[in-house]
Amino acid sequence: MARKDPAYQKAYDRFHIRGTILMRSHSDGSFCLIPGFRVSDAIAERLLSDPRVVVYDGGLFPNNPQTWIVSWDTAPDTAGAR
Repeated sequence: MARKDPAYQKAYDRFHIRGTILMRSHSDGSFCLIPGFRVSDAIAERLLSDPRVVVYDGGLFPNNPQTWIVSWDTAPDTAGAR
């Protein structure tokens, strides 16, 4: 049985609180949870792989989203905490 990654689990739990946004910084490309903390690119990619995650806005440039949220009205929780 694989051990759970505590950093990922902390980010997953925070991101799945209604109102939390995953944001990609325009200055250095890093990811952070608002409100919350910075997350690594690897953790951000895992969070973005959840089928319930949707683009929150289109970003500054077309087809270049910078913020995402968990949509509670889309797919059921098929991913779960990994």
